[in-house]
Amino acid sequence: ADRRVAVTFSDPNRLPESESIRFVPDDAGDMDMWERLYHNLYEVRGMFVWTDEASWMFPSRGVGPAVRKLVAQGRVRGNGHIIANQRPVEIAPIVASNTEHVIAFDTGNPQDFDTLARMMSISPMQLESEIRSLPVFGFCWYDARERTLTVCDPIRR
Repeated sequence: ADRRVAVTFSDPNRLPESESIRFVPDDAGDMDMWERLYHNLYEVRGMFVWTDEASWMFPSRGVGPAVRKLVAQGRVRGNGHIIANQRPVEIAPIVASNTEHVIAFDTGNPQDFDTLARMMSISPMQLESEIRSLPVFGFCWYDARERTLTVCDPIRR
């Protein structure tokens, strides 16, 4: 799905009728609101959701039961999910352990390298070496099913 065609909404109780949605909360710190949203998302089959600033809803200290259920079991219901966050170390372990693909850009924080390396099942030194060799706006793509790490050039239009 393409984020540019995702329907943007902010009411967790009123999911848009679309295959691709983007939730922009009124109050990102309202954890009850995230629980309502993820409970409702789980009830719909074939939904794809994109979430920026994922550390708000998937904080490293843990997530609520509805968020955990969608992240761990949503794929069985045909639900897809992309999360984006600048600091991998801030993301809840349940998310990291259920990740199929990781796209990583350069980061200057050693904790983030360690977290990404664990998610990619490689050593932090190997990941740092790969990322440091990237061209500007290049990235590393890890496929968990295939256990492959690909160094990618910037995407140009």
